[in-house]
Amino acid sequence: MLFRSDFKVVYRQLQANPKVEIVALKGMSWIRINGKAVFDDDDSPVHAHMMEIFQLRSLYEKNGWKMKVFHIEDADVQFIDVMTVKESFHI
Repeated sequence: MLFRSDFKVVYRQLQANPKVEIVALKGMSWIRINGKAVFDDDDSPVHAHMMEIFQLRSLYEKNGWKMKVFHIEDADVQFIDVMTVKESFHI
């Protein structure tokens, strides 16, 4: 699960175009995930948990902000090591 705030530009961008790609690098190995961002309900258990672990509830309530939690669907994942794809799959 990933999250964005409803007042941020990236949230509005994801609403208009939900295609996402995440890339993370460690040394010469990296992972690439791309797919569609699907926003979850505000009352989901994950939403409440995110508010608690990041201690954001009071800040968001004070400012009238909403945290928006999303997951990635129709994802393609690649594990790459020194520019060679080691594993690739679709979830």
